[in-house]
Amino acid sequence: MRSKIQAFALVAILVGCDGATLGDEREPTALVEQTIEEFVASLPQDMEKWTSTQRDRLQKHAAASLRLSRCEVHQVPRLVREDTVKVHLNSPMMTGQLEMYRHSMRSANFKLLVDDGILHTVSPPPVRTYRGWMVQDPAADVAASINDDGQLHAMMLKEGEETWYIQPVAQTIPGARKDWHVVYRGSDVK
Repeated sequence: MRSKIQAFALVAILVGCDGATLGDEREPTALVEQTIEEFVASLPQDMEKWTSTQRDRLQKHAAASLRLSRCEVHQVPRLVREDTVKVHLNSPMMTGQLEMYRHSMRSANFKLLVDDGILHTVSPPPVRTYRGWMVQDPAADVAASINDDGQLHAMMLKEGEETWYIQPVAQTIPGARKDWHVVYRGSDVK
């Protein structure tokens, strides 16, 4: 007969496995990824409907996967590559609006060459890079790109202050929605 303490210890071990059961022969990393995927799939699409526990758990997973001491997750609607793009951020870590304009980093002599047995010039894809500022602080410069999925990759820098970064959560957490983005400071990188 097991004592209450032994039963409690068994429950604690099972809970500590983050979803694993005794006798499960899968690799521990596969268990964690499956658990993260199941958790992500269970979240409401609209972040406004998340509980603080759900938000904290996703932010902890994002921070761990990116090797950050802390971060925040924001919902950034799918962006369309237009000549100007505005992104609204609203959280304790960062609140404001990024205003960006399309900016090519290609030189005047840029050519895209393809070698398919014969080297020839092809039309380059549209420019996906942007420059801009934070509306609430025009001295904060923004450099960004928008990928084919409409996800934002951005860096904000103000002279003499810390650099901030924004990138899609889906890059590091399996099953994450494409409009979820992580925001963190350069000093948050471990």
